[in-house]
Amino acid sequence: RRVHGVKDAAGTLDNAMFKLSADWGKLYLVQALDREATNKDSYTINAKLYDNRDPATTVADFVINIAVTDVNDNRPVFQQYRYDGDIFETSADGTPLSITVKAVDADSGINNNNIVTYSLLKGNLPTHCGGAPGPWEVNGSSGQILVKAGCSLFLDTEEYSRWTLEVQASDGNPSPKVSSCIVNIRVVDINDNQPKFTADPWEITLYEELDVIPANQPVTPVSINDPDTDAINIAHVFTKVSETPAGSLFAVDSATGLVTFTSTIDRDNPPPGVNKYKILVKVEDSPANPANKKSSTGTVIVHIIDINDNAPIWDPSLTQNINMDECQPLNTPLAFKFIATDKDRPRDLTLTPPYAGWNSDVEYKLLSNPGNYFFLEPNTGELSVVKANLDRDPPNNKAITLVARACDRGQTPKCTQSVLPVTTSTDWHLTVDLTDCNDNAPIFENTPYIYTHVFEDDPSLFSITTNIKATDLDDDGTSNAFGAVEYFIVGGDPRFDQFAIDKTTGEFRVKFATVADELDREKIEVYNLKIQAKDKGTPPNQQTTDVTVQVILKDINDNTPDFGLTTFTKSVQENRPVSSLVLPLVATDADKPGHVNSQVEYSIDSTSLDGVRANEVFYMTADGYLRAGPGLLDYEEEKKITFKVIAKDKGVERDQTTPKILTGTTTVTINVADQNDNCPIFSKDLYHAFVSATQPPTIPIVTVLAEDKDSGSYGTVFYSMPVADKNFELDGITGNVRVRTNHQLKVDTKYVVRIQAMDGGNPNCPNDPPAALSYIRIDTTLPTELIKVQVRLSYDQAVALQTRIEAACSKVLETKGYATGSCHIVDIIRDQLGVARRRRDVVSIARQLLQLNEGQTVTLLISGIKDDGTDSLSGIENAVNYFTREELLEIFRASTDGTPADVIANNPDFGDFNVLKVEPMADAGVEDFWSSAAGIILIIIIVLVCIALLVLIAFLIWYFCFKKRGKASKSDNKKSAKSSAKTGAAVGAKPSKAKATGSQSNGIKKPAESGKQQQQAQLKQKGTAPVVAPVPIKSSQSAAPPAQKASVPAARPANKNSTAPSAEGFDKKAVDPVTGREYEYNSVTGERRWTKK
Repeated sequence: RRVHGVKDAAGTLDNAMFKLSADWGKLYLVQALDREATNKDSYTINAKLYDNRDPATTVADFVINIAVTDVNDNRPVFQQYRYDGDIFETSADGTPLSITVKAVDADSGINNNNIVTYSLLKGNLPTHCGGAPGPWEVNGSSGQILVKAGCSLFLDTEEYSRWTLEVQASDGNPSPKVSSCIVNIRVVDINDNQPKFTADPWEITLYEELDVIPANQPVTPVSINDPDTDAINIAHVFTKVSETPAGSLFAVDSATGLVTFTSTIDRDNPPPGVNKYKILVKVEDSPANPANKKSSTGTVIVHIIDINDNAPIWDPSLTQNINMDECQPLNTPLAFKFIATDKDRPRDLTLTPPYAGWNSDVEYKLLSNPGNYFFLEPNTGELSVVKANLDRDPPNNKAITLVARACDRGQTPKCTQSVLPVTTSTDWHLTVDLTDCNDNAPIFENTPYIYTHVFEDDPSLFSITTNIKATDLDDDGTSNAFGAVEYFIVGGDPRFDQFAIDKTTGEFRVKFATVADELDREKIEVYNLKIQAKDKGTPPNQQTTDVTVQVILKDINDNTPDFGLTTFTKSVQENRPVSSLVLPLVATDADKPGHVNSQVEYSIDSTSLDGVRANEVFYMTADGYLRAGPGLLDYEEEKKITFKVIAKDKGVERDQTTPKILTGTTTVTINVADQNDNCPIFSKDLYHAFVSATQPPTIPIVTVLAEDKDSGSYGTVFYSMPVADKNFELDGITGNVRVRTNHQLKVDTKYVVRIQAMDGGNPNCPNDPPAALSYIRIDTTLPTELIKVQVRLSYDQAVALQTRIEAACSKVLETKGYATGSCHIVDIIRDQLGVARRRRDVVSIARQLLQLNEGQTVTLLISGIKDDGTDSLSGIENAVNYFTREELLEIFRASTDGTPADVIANNPDFGDFNVLKVEPMADAGVEDFWSSAAGIILIIIIVLVCIALLVLIAFLIWYFCFKKRGKASKSDNKKSAKSSAKTGAAVGAKPSKAKATGSQSNGIKKPAESGKQQQQAQLKQKGTAPVVAPVPIKSSQSAAPPAQKASVPAARPANKNSTAPSAEGFDKKAVDPVTGREYEYNSVTGERRWTKK
């Protein structure tokens, strides 16, 4: 069933505040709700539900209750817009005002909408006590206004008598509404201020007229300031408390405070008179409560101004005659002083402002002042001398008369009145008598005093002059002692004690006590002596005068030229340019500069051989410099040269004519410094050596030697080959020539090597090219040209004595008619080992002889040369003229058993060598090497190598044949395959041999068929692919791969789970580690082949 309408059943829609829709039953608000205006918080509506088809039929009745919720739509409202209140200015902190503000909010208590809180916004006066609104605060809840804590002192009617505040009321809603009101506060006055004089002290000035001031003369009214405001608090009463000086000259009116005189006043009487009076006045207010009465005092000062009614009077103690020293200091007051007094008011500088006192202020002046020598101070009356030359000495006067006057400084000045009974004049006459003061100093005559005739060798007491004289103007012919003069030497530079002056006569002379004190121009040439003339005054009144006396000594030739040092040493390079400076040798002569006594001439002493040589290579200049001469120094010829240099002056005797020459000498040593002016020079232009064809590289063949006459690095020689030689090498430091390592010389062959030597200079020696050249000829011998000589020496001793042995042998050839013949030891063989031990670098002969062992012998291989035709550069291409073996044996052997001939056995030159046997050298060579231990060892090695090669060849033949036979049996049945597999296993047990075979082959060979069958058998047993790896291939075979397939004996193992590859085809690739070429191989059979590039 459907409901179609709703209607108000009882008409309770409350004055049309609400409207109910009949169709749908919607309730509408017709006008705005105002809870405060209607004073209603809720509404009730009775409604009926009816059927629209039968409006009269009611379906249901129901009631609608509506509650009105308050919103904050009202502000707090004060009960009055303005409040007025009073408070005493003496109220304490927290004192409440006489009024309380009150505001009401019409809203309900929901959200505190009607809870009112009060606060102060601002005041009408400047902020005090923590800011606006001054010394006030309001209780936020009650609205009570109070004096803020700590702010009562700002309550002062005299400063602020009224305050206007703005108080704000706000409700408690989170969005509050506010309102405000005005509060006027009057601060009630209390009598809390003293009445005070507007000026303290209160000063007034009055002039004395006709000597007196009349009685009841008004002085001055006084004014008062009282900050209080009530009339009763500012009613005042005046009284006089006191006056100074004490008396009753003044009265004070109690109502007005007017001060008046009670009697007449004369400022000057009684003397010295009164200039100022002080009156102390008291004032009181009249409050209602006498206990609150306030009072204060003030001072009235009355100044009496003087008039000039008195004249100055001279002091009766003044005199008319005084004595004064003519040397009275300028501007210094005399003991005498003019004095006059005036009874008028004196000056008073203690006052503010100071009182000038012109009427009693006395001023002095001179009416008569002959010569204007004196000055009278106008304020004090002091007399002083202000002009110089006040002189009592002739022809000046001895007395001066002065006239003085004193006047005051009033507007109409009054001048002095005399107190002397003998005169009525107002001026004072003073006679000044002058006394002598020794004001003149002695004066020297005939100045300046300069004496140039004194020789430095003049004796003591030699009189220089009697012309020094001084006079004194104070000597006036009387008994005055000031004019008598005495003479003294009081100073001078540098030694005034070498002179003296007569105290009375002034005679000036030389004076010294010892020879050390004699005059010496070279020490002191000019003397400036201070001579003083003194009068007979008593210090400090004694006059002195100083004068400078100059003595210039004349020179005598008493000093020899001095070089400063007795010896000079200097290093000088050889080959210095002519006139280049070698050494400054300036001699100084202490005699007078510019005079002939100090003029020096220089020379080199030629009385010695070194001096003669020095004159060739050096010369002395006129100004004392040693310079290089035309002759050259050569370091290689002379390392140093020592000679003497002479310096002579041109001195004369005292007569300046007769010569008096003095001489000084010094010794000069010149160390000659080397220059790189020499090139290395070889000891020979050709070095000739004979060696065995088997000469080892460790043994020097020959040592070349070049010498450079220079020293140091300039003389250090370095050797080199301009063109490298393939057979020999040269040690650049020692000059040793050796066979190159791994090189064999040829038998019976001549070798020629060119060598050069350079020094260590930078640049090198001055030759172009900067090197010395020489040649080495090395000849290898034939066995038919050698003999063997056995000696009882150790190997080292033989090496050390080699040169002596060759010399002794050559000397024998010389006795046989071969004047230029020579012997050469080709080799030294250690007999104990049977193997030749080659020569080593020369060892100390002395040390080797100490190691002599009778059990040691060596064999010397010696060749002989009949002449020296090949020992010079010109014969370098000539053939060597050898002795034959038979010729040498004929000379050195006595019999075929090897006994040495007498030329050896009985020759003292061979005494140290102990020759045991002389034998011929075998024809097979220098030595039968193959019969030696080294030869036998070499033969054994060769035989072993040949056997190894034969075994290897046989193995390779067998290996290749076996491989072909295995390939032919590839098609055998399964049984044959198993048999082959067993055979392959046997072969596989020797992988190193198979690898070695492969490495010795010239190409890549197929493996034996049994090897392939072995791999197949292993594959069946393990289910895996065979292990293969590349076979090394010789680099010589890398250019052309073999036609047949190659076996690969080792490889990485395959995965166990992989499927076995087919035995046919090549399924893998690899790189040959030897050739670097890529190949294919079958992982089952191991076969491989090169891939195409």
